[in-house]
Amino acid sequence: MLENITILLLLPVILSQFSFLAKKYNSWFFVIQILISIICLEATISLAISPKIFIVDLGFFSLKFMCDIYSYFFGILVSVVWILTILYSYSYVNKEIHGKKITKFFYYICLTIFCTYGNAYAGNLETFFIFYFLMILLTAPLIILEINKYTVRAYKIYLKTHIYTSIFLFLPAIILLKYFKINTDFIADDRDFLLQNHELASLIMFLFIFRNC
Repeated sequence: MLENITILLLLPVILSQFSFLAKKYNSWFFVIQILISIICLEATISLAISPKIFIVDLGFFSLKFMCDIYSYFFGILVSVVWILTILYSYSYVNKEIHGKKITKFFYYICLTIFCTYGNAYAGNLETFFIFYFLMILLTAPLIILEINKYTVRAYKIYLKTHIYTSIFLFLPAIILLKYFKINTDFIADDRDFLLQNHELASLIMFLFIFRNC
């Protein structure tokens, strides 16, 4: 299973490195994108649903991945939406953006898909936070493909809203869970400590809920 998840994470990143081809060979790049997205769809469908968590040790930090029932269907949804995005982007690119902006557009789209797959198969809160924060940073450039006062304003609002809430709400909630040695893995586990400490449970719930408001 980890091999399939690794493929899903790597293919969009690899494709992003060839986004420069889109400027000159738009039709060929379109075909390559479709083929890779179909491969990813097949990989998501072939994943086995399991509560098992796989650990990727990076030395200084470990990433955790899993494919439960929610991850399974979310991963398929991401793959389907990616295919639809590619189909739409073909006409969008030909009509709306030109030159280096085409390369930039496809580069960040591919990296956004990479982050979305990371979120879909995250096995704990820390891994989810890393991919979520990366996705904020990598989707922001898509807002300012056309630079004017409106897109710049939208860009600043987008970054401030998502970065501030992630750092000051989402991250503190994770730190509190780790401080009190509460398991942050996405598995059914004993939560007696939170059940016995209603104030802490309420605070953590507040941080998670208002992060998404």
